[in-house]
Amino acid sequence: MKPYLVIVEDPSSDKLLNVALIEAENEPQAETKAQLFFPGLPDQDLCVYDVYELNRDYPDGWTYLD
Repeated sequence: MKPYLVIVEDPSSDKLLNVALIEAENEPQAETKAQLFFPGLPDQDLCVYDVYELNRDYPDGWTYLD
């Protein structure tokens, strides 16, 4: 299992609505679990990021709005 960061936004305004940290085997499974956490949201409102990849690609830190 790997940690995935889920960010929920309003795409019309880029307003951050919520965040979650989900453990899953892979990204598709993380997306499925995210839909359970945030039912009724269109897929485009959910952004799923592999935490290990973020740490590798941005070792000095990362912000969502970058």
